[in-house]
Amino acid sequence: MHIAISQINFVVGDLPGNAAKIQSHALRAKAAGAALLLTSELGLCGYPPEDLVLRDGFISDCDKVLNELARACSGIAVLVGHPVLVEGKRFNAVSLLRDARVTATGYKMRLPNDSVFDEQRYFEPGAAPLVFDLEGVRFGVPICQDIWEEGPAQAACALGAQVLLSNTYHLFLRPGSDIVREAGGLHSFMNWDRAILTDSGGFQIFSLADTLRLTDDGVEFRSILDGAKHFWTPEDNMAVQQDLGADIAMVLDVCPPYPADEATVSEAVRRSAEWAGRCAAAHSREDQALFGIVQGGVFERLRMESVERTVGIGFPGYGIGGYSVGEPHELMLESLAPVAAALPADRPRYLMGVGNPTSMLEAIALGVDMFDCVLPTRTARTGTAFSSTGRMNLRNAKYARDFGPLDALCTCPTCATYTRAYLRHLVSTKEMLGSTLLSVHNLHFLLDLARRARQAVLAGEYRAFLDAWLAGPGADDY
Repeated sequence: MHIAISQINFVVGDLPGNAAKIQSHALRAKAAGAALLLTSELGLCGYPPEDLVLRDGFISDCDKVLNELARACSGIAVLVGHPVLVEGKRFNAVSLLRDARVTATGYKMRLPNDSVFDEQRYFEPGAAPLVFDLEGVRFGVPICQDIWEEGPAQAACALGAQVLLSNTYHLFLRPGSDIVREAGGLHSFMNWDRAILTDSGGFQIFSLADTLRLTDDGVEFRSILDGAKHFWTPEDNMAVQQDLGADIAMVLDVCPPYPADEATVSEAVRRSAEWAGRCAAAHSREDQALFGIVQGGVFERLRMESVERTVGIGFPGYGIGGYSVGEPHELMLESLAPVAAALPADRPRYLMGVGNPTSMLEAIALGVDMFDCVLPTRTARTGTAFSSTGRMNLRNAKYARDFGPLDALCTCPTCATYTRAYLRHLVSTKEMLGSTLLSVHNLHFLLDLARRARQAVLAGEYRAFLDAWLAGPGADDY
């Protein structure tokens, strides 16, 4: 499936003009073969609409224009942000336009209260994100702050996390790497006294494919905050990551989508290797390790070429990128196996973006040492928990009178203190505490699983450990 992402310069209050821009982009995306077009938060009315949303007539006009736009955008699914009035309550909403009509709507759950736009003044928090199916794929649609973390960092430290990942792309845009540098680096800025890893931001940039311009020199991209253009060379990226001051930095790479033809992936491998060399030459911070990244999609020949070129440069650790971009699970494992085997056994092998329990254990069997993934906290925000009995959806009514622990085999603070019924109540009422407690549990669950996996490796019993996991109910995790 092809998905188009539009970064449109909307005008606040210009409903017909904004709708015309969305329609134009939808037609272009459809002509390019896309099945789905994404537009930005409150795009139909422009952001920030401020007191306009207090006028019931303005929201009624939004509804009218939205339905007209749906009829004009046949042949492609379109996600459009807009305000909505439901039973006297206003919501920051996103709607799916499909088959010439509005087919589904979801509401923003986390409302900011800041100088840009005090959404808490204008809107009510939503109860659930928009979820829909398209061409056999299930999509969940968080809106802006809905994808951000709420307080799990300190809990992660207490649970025994050794490394915290920070995102270079987002920190570059806000608050700015210069501010982090002035604060003394990320450790001082967030008061974290353990290790920090910064990814290069390449994955985030290349996920916004319609807004970037890629050359051998570097990549031009637009800010998701204000649409401003930025250009990064590998050398620029190293300067940003050295300002952030993490213990581990990653080279800037080119992350191709899935599916992509062999020629496209081959070009990404070539450019990633060349950029890795430039990153290594530009990196000068002695108290920061720089890891290389292997690309190559699901093409074994290209993966092995990337391994050879990246290892040839020489890094103290190696990321394995380009997975969790839509490829089938079995295909990921099949192409991962020779890569992990070919990387130096005395250097960390880091599978980027993969972190559900079963995938983690299967990758460890192939020789992977490190992982990162948003899944533990992202699923917590939707009321979902990992457990020894499999994935649990705390929104289900069956937990309303279940006064047992979340997972009877788990020793995390959440499971030791709170019942399933209480957690379901928090999730159902969209209390922030529910997301936080489930985040604590999910992080503890993965950290504990990794600890037990490490013990099995050291004891020479990992194969039996993995087989027991795969045969048990916990493997039904995602």
